[in-house]
Amino acid sequence: MASRSIWAAQIRSSLILGLFILGFAHAKPPQPTVSSGSSEAESAAGTEAPSPQIVFQATALKIGWPAPAPDGSALVFAGHDGQRWSLYRLTTGTHEPEPLTADLSGHATRPVYRHDGRKIAFRLSERGHGTPGTVWVMDLGTGTTRSFQTETEEAWDAYPEWFADGRRILVTRKRTETQSHNLVVLGEDDLVQVITDTPHYDGKPTLSPDGLRAVFPSNRGKVMSLWQVDIAAGESSATQLTQQQARAPDWSPDGHWIAFQSNRAGAFDIYLVNTADGRECRVTHGLNATHPEWSADGRWLYFTAGGPKGTFQRIDIAAWLEATDQSCLK
Repeated sequence: MASRSIWAAQIRSSLILGLFILGFAHAKPPQPTVSSGSSEAESAAGTEAPSPQIVFQATALKIGWPAPAPDGSALVFAGHDGQRWSLYRLTTGTHEPEPLTADLSGHATRPVYRHDGRKIAFRLSERGHGTPGTVWVMDLGTGTTRSFQTETEEAWDAYPEWFADGRRILVTRKRTETQSHNLVVLGEDDLVQVITDTPHYDGKPTLSPDGLRAVFPSNRGKVMSLWQVDIAAGESSATQLTQQQARAPDWSPDGHWIAFQSNRAGAFDIYLVNTADGRECRVTHGLNATHPEWSADGRWLYFTAGGPKGTFQRIDIAAWLEATDQSCLK
């Protein structure tokens, strides 16, 4: 029975790739990574849930932080060549990623597309993770880069998230004096709007589609869990969203779900939480999966998975939700 289920999942994934020609190029034809533990969801919904598909398997680079282009034409990500982290772009239908930040000194990580797809924001630091860094912006049309705001040694910025207006960026800011990590909005002319203000760690934020709320991981409770805050109201509006361990949230384009990573079951996997009623769903099983990112149309959920250098995988999350939504427990 297990082999028949696996065979059916492989046939289904191959048909999807052939019909829509959406898979990124790979040295071998992309094969689905079969997710264990899906039988309960399948029997509850009466249909078979799709499995994740490998879209890129690294050989020369250690990879992380995938960012799909709004039009689906490419995937920008961070890759480590043994010396430093740099940004690369993998265009749909190609085999080799294109270097984007080779001319920059320092480590470039955590890229995110602006909503129009013309620019990306990313973190640039001198010595990599856990060291001083600032948010930079690249114009993908010209290749020019610049610091989004004037650099200062008093604060480190990370995890950029664009507002829809393309003029503001939400970040996690570490204040070197207090060692606190809070959410702030960076604007033009070096304007800064403080959103959260506590001695706790407030990590990678994600914005609601309307830009009015943000969800972020925080250690305000007993574990690193997800919290929600109103952008206009600020700190006084912060409320807890999940009770168990959760990090790296990403809000779905329709506003109904937030994807996140958690190691609550041992290894890291991808989960969803419903923004209306708090239902939580486990999407992957045993993949050591991190860094979930929705496609702009809400169909695909991309993430980094395990391997010697790492793989990028994606799942047809729209079809997965249709097959499993009723089995997600509150």
